[in-house]
Amino acid sequence: MGRSEARVGPTEASSGRLLVLEVATNHDAKVLRTVDLASRKQRNIALCEDWIDSDVKQGDVVRVVLTHENGSFQLWDEDANEDTVPLLVTNDLHLFVHHPDTLVSATSVADSLKCLRKAVLACRTPSGMPAQSAAASEAAVFGNLIHDLFQIILASDSTTRDYESPECVSQTGGVDIESFFEAVEEVLYRNYESLYAAKILDQNARHVLHKVIPDIMEWYKVFMGSGNHMNTIGGLLRDGKSSHRVVVKEVHDIEELMWSPVLGLKGKIDASMQLKVDEADTGVGVFELKTGNSLGYSSVAHSAQTALYTLLMSDRNSRVVRHGLLTYIQYQEALKSILSEKCVDIPSKGDSSVGKSRTSKTIEGGQKNRVVIPVRGEVVALTMQRNRLAAFLRPGAAIDDLPPLLQGLPQICSKCFVNGSCMLQYKQLERGPIRNLSGGPGIDLFKEKTSHLSKEHEEYYRFWRSVLAMEEEHAGRSSRELWSKEGRKREAEGGCLSNLMLMPAEPSNSVSPHQLLTLGNRVCATFTRHPKTNLIGDISKTRVAKGDYVVVSAERAITDKQGFTDSYGSTFTWQCGLTNGFVSNIDSKSISVLVGRSLSAWTLHQGLNLSEVVWRIDCEEISSSHNTSKRTIENLFCNGENEITTRLRQFIVDGKGPKFDRTDLVQSKLEEKKNDTLSLNADQRRAVEMSLRAKDYLLILGMPGTGKTTTLAAIVLAFASREKSVLLCSHTNTAVDNLLVKLLDLGFSDFVRLGRNLDVIDKRVHDNHVSKICKPGIGTEQLEKELDAPRVLATTCLGINHAVLARRTEFDLVVVDEASQILQPICIGPLQFASGAFILVGDHYQLPPLQRSSGDNRRPLSRLVKKQRKATDEKALELEKVAASSNVIENESLFRRLCIKHPEAMVSLSLQYRMGGQIMRLSNELVYCGNLQCATKAVEMQTLQISGEGIRNMLPWLQAVRDPSKTIIFLDTSELEAKDERQSNGVRSTKRPGSNRRATDKAERENESDIDTVVESVRCLMEAGVASSDITVLSPFRAQVHLTRERLAENFDSGNSFGERSCQVFTIDQYQGKDNRCVMVSFVRGRLNPVGPLLQDWRRINVAITRAKEKLILIGCAKTLARGSSFLGAMISWLRMRNLIYMVSVLPVEGFRQ
Repeated sequence: MGRSEARVGPTEASSGRLLVLEVATNHDAKVLRTVDLASRKQRNIALCEDWIDSDVKQGDVVRVVLTHENGSFQLWDEDANEDTVPLLVTNDLHLFVHHPDTLVSATSVADSLKCLRKAVLACRTPSGMPAQSAAASEAAVFGNLIHDLFQIILASDSTTRDYESPECVSQTGGVDIESFFEAVEEVLYRNYESLYAAKILDQNARHVLHKVIPDIMEWYKVFMGSGNHMNTIGGLLRDGKSSHRVVVKEVHDIEELMWSPVLGLKGKIDASMQLKVDEADTGVGVFELKTGNSLGYSSVAHSAQTALYTLLMSDRNSRVVRHGLLTYIQYQEALKSILSEKCVDIPSKGDSSVGKSRTSKTIEGGQKNRVVIPVRGEVVALTMQRNRLAAFLRPGAAIDDLPPLLQGLPQICSKCFVNGSCMLQYKQLERGPIRNLSGGPGIDLFKEKTSHLSKEHEEYYRFWRSVLAMEEEHAGRSSRELWSKEGRKREAEGGCLSNLMLMPAEPSNSVSPHQLLTLGNRVCATFTRHPKTNLIGDISKTRVAKGDYVVVSAERAITDKQGFTDSYGSTFTWQCGLTNGFVSNIDSKSISVLVGRSLSAWTLHQGLNLSEVVWRIDCEEISSSHNTSKRTIENLFCNGENEITTRLRQFIVDGKGPKFDRTDLVQSKLEEKKNDTLSLNADQRRAVEMSLRAKDYLLILGMPGTGKTTTLAAIVLAFASREKSVLLCSHTNTAVDNLLVKLLDLGFSDFVRLGRNLDVIDKRVHDNHVSKICKPGIGTEQLEKELDAPRVLATTCLGINHAVLARRTEFDLVVVDEASQILQPICIGPLQFASGAFILVGDHYQLPPLQRSSGDNRRPLSRLVKKQRKATDEKALELEKVAASSNVIENESLFRRLCIKHPEAMVSLSLQYRMGGQIMRLSNELVYCGNLQCATKAVEMQTLQISGEGIRNMLPWLQAVRDPSKTIIFLDTSELEAKDERQSNGVRSTKRPGSNRRATDKAERENESDIDTVVESVRCLMEAGVASSDITVLSPFRAQVHLTRERLAENFDSGNSFGERSCQVFTIDQYQGKDNRCVMVSFVRGRLNPVGPLLQDWRRINVAITRAKEKLILIGCAKTLARGSSFLGAMISWLRMRNLIYMVSVLPVEGFRQ
């Protein structure tokens, strides 16, 4: 196929990612010397005319998209000579994209036209309290309702309409009138939670939706006709001074996700439609529905947004898209009629006037509809504006680098929804001079928003904004690899699955080319390896796991059909981000993903068969977690007049100590409620007592196995019995559900579980999930009663943006479990709802918060607090254990911060019910300074019940494995020949006989000798009658975990004499909070390899050695570990002094099974 025949869009017209090596400016051009990051070819770019003002610096990444003067795209010449004359980018030719890897939303670009600073702040820091989020905004809710209604009708019409048959006749296109009223009820049901949050009655919302039905029906009649576009007159719309007649031939998709790493843009388009303009088929166009103001600046912004969407659609369809249809549906009059209590006629199902044309002004006059046809000057101006915005949003942009204050329009600043953040960052980050305020927002606004802030506030705010910026940048690197790294290379590192083929849907679930999915609905898409690619292998041998959030993209097309190029040199992914979803199933041959669009329909619209598209699936971090954290820190300092945030600042930043009620007062309360304490030990009863005494906050130090869940359940029952409201939060769904299940076991069910995804919530609490309350037809008044009544709400710390919490904004008690594992901004989020006290529960002697960008935050131990402090609690522990390595990552949790500032606010749980006496003593002496105790004699003496038959004929180390009296042993593998090897994603760099593993560069660790020892230890225990379910294997390294699972499955999952599946294998971090009867820990590091940071963190080792109840088996090279860190050295010495180290010098012959 010749290149002249190819379909050409921005991707095909774009250069590769160009790194700027040098910038030279003269009087008529800015010349960039660049190098293609993929091909390494150099190319000179000359920015002329208006482009000369582009603020390009050495080291920036840029792209050039070739265009003709008429706006169509030119195919990029990949074979261009490196010494050719500079490529000129002018007002008439080509587009220059600065920082293309920063995907800026089209909405943000359009909104930045009035105030660039406002757009940057809105992108960097989503505004508002959780209780005042967009979900609670009346305008936003009605806008969403009308969008949902319109899209449901579009989806049903595309399913019922036969675009080739003139026999399909309906008064409103392919949609029966009854469908409108059914759709209204479906929309209300979908949005019950939002209606509840915004305090909108369902009957009022129904009234508004019924009132807009005639507008929607008339739109259908004019633009889509009676089911056959051949007979449709269309709407006569204006574009500036010109008029155009527009007909919608077909709806391709709705809520279409768009990513373009070529244009540096992203967006979600309301609908893509096949348009006919002035009797000519113009191909796919953009449809945007608006419910706001159609005049003034809003109109300009909406047109700009639609114009940018045409660019995105051009990239998606590999050909220029020139038309957008902008429609306004107004609801304000209907809403006013409700507020004024006027009697307004509502169309009914039997109304004969429904669907009939009311006035020609609606369509013909262009008051509610407009065609957008971007001209070259508009495209250039919007691309330049996008470049300005991207400069502030790019990865690595300084947090104090912001656009200047808007000048001369103080009335706009006073009403701006981000003025709090604007003034806060001007003071705390930019440290801007007061004189610049007088001509801008004004000194009065500045004082109003910042007068409560101190120097300590500034330091805390700057620190955490910097940390969160680094975290977001780190997450963004993974997203950028979707188009900047070849799929097979990223798969080797574990970040994705590539070279996949979409399987045909089952006959019962077949998808027609015109079937669309409305927002919130998902369909299962199943992929397997593509037979036409040379990458094969087990799909399950990857880090992609069930429940993961992923992005699905079309990697490339394999076809000889006319119009398709044979390569996409400017990007490693042909169509990025076609949809996203969650992995529902994964096995060795296939992976299934619940996605939000029909990929079969998209493939057919491209003119391709399923076998002609190669797909990739990339893991992606949900960005809302970063937004929630940033918003929390912003709220902590923005809301100077908010009583709750003022108190939080005093405790968290200013160091104010907590207060407690008198003991005698609480004792009298306890006497009244004796049953609240259940069967608790002394420590647990004291924790319940202190929780009732706390006026501000309480810290509960829960050592391993000490019954934190039971204690928290007792606290919840104590507060609920006193008619107090409680918000329960934790970092993970598992921890939240464990506590709720405990409450159910105790007969307490007066709670509501919040959360969007039922699949990740324990089935035992499904009956208490909010979705069970929001039933069809319940009505908002009844919903209000059922959501306001429960004393207890429960969600994760990142689930605080739920619509229900926009209405229920204050609780008498807020409890955060796992608080020592949570970054401070995430932990503070739920505390914003604490009108009373809050309780943090954790153990800062176990794993700290995970900070993915912590590589730049390593600090020597000497900078941590080393000295012990005398606490008022006689069982309080030292605040920092100097048994750690000399170089650790300091990720301070709020739990630890408050423990250090006010140890008198901490109560310890030290009576443990998990570990046998000898296992407990290891951690107790190395970490807990002797404070940990066995709760009962039975716990102290518990051992693994093992048959001793045949033990004398075993190797000495296997005898130790089998000996029930030896509850803790160390198996030293230093004399075995195999040494650990560098790995990536569990893929070996040197081949074992019979292995098909291939080498990669990314370094992780696995050790075959450790795994052989694990396999034989498991076999030895299972032969003695220990169930595989009673055995857990841990390792700090993912590669070791993957290979151990594989080897155990080979030996025990099929055809074995035990009739059981193999035991479970986890990383140490994954297993915190869990336990089992027997736990094996593979340390991996061989005799020639130094110990790295994962094992140097003593808190991770503490987690590993406190998971076992009856038998703890440690496996590794004793000499390597002993010199790895002071903590590991102390552990090896402790074991050696008690003769618990056994040399594994030889393995049984049967251990080397392939």
